[in-house]
Amino acid sequence: MRLYFSSHTTSYSLYYRNGKPVVVDGQTLSIAAVTAASRYGASVKLDDSPSIKNQIAKSRKVISDKVDAGLSVYGVSTGFGGSADTRTDQPILLGNALLQHQHSGVLPSSTRPLEVLPLQDPLASTSMPEAWVRGAILIRMNSLIRGHSGVRWELIEKMSTLLKENITPLVPLRGTISASGGTFQVDSA
Repeated sequence: MRLYFSSHTTSYSLYYRNGKPVVVDGQTLSIAAVTAASRYGASVKLDDSPSIKNQIAKSRKVISDKVDAGLSVYGVSTGFGGSADTRTDQPILLGNALLQHQHSGVLPSSTRPLEVLPLQDPLASTSMPEAWVRGAILIRMNSLIRGHSGVRWELIEKMSTLLKENITPLVPLRGTISASGGTFQVDSA
């Protein structure tokens, strides 16, 4: 099984290295595609078909309608985790506060693949490797493009631009804003 997986992943990674873009459509993203884009710089292309954009717009409208009606929406008009009981009628300010809380940064990009976890460098040993962050961005884009999260199409485009322009946020290995240990890392990316 291990040999099959290794050869399967390698053949598809070569496929992407030969110019085939990784298509983000919410359905077909593979491990090989994530590897090709995150470690080897394969290009990423969003499926911008009308049906996908329509699904995202409908999902966004549900959130907008609830906020406009004064209803509480977790993480939009409420706090997060242990602060979920806190309500606000200023969701834009809440979103800005979350971004400030995350203390986002940018890692310098290199032209060569990074080591899995360089333990000799204090910054690198406390931050996720660039390939991990790029992979997380790609996987999150693939999830968001399904149109179940209420985000705008522009957010997915901006995430795609990060990958295209080789801009990688600095994401701590540890940290949380809530009871979920991965929340901090996902939000940082």
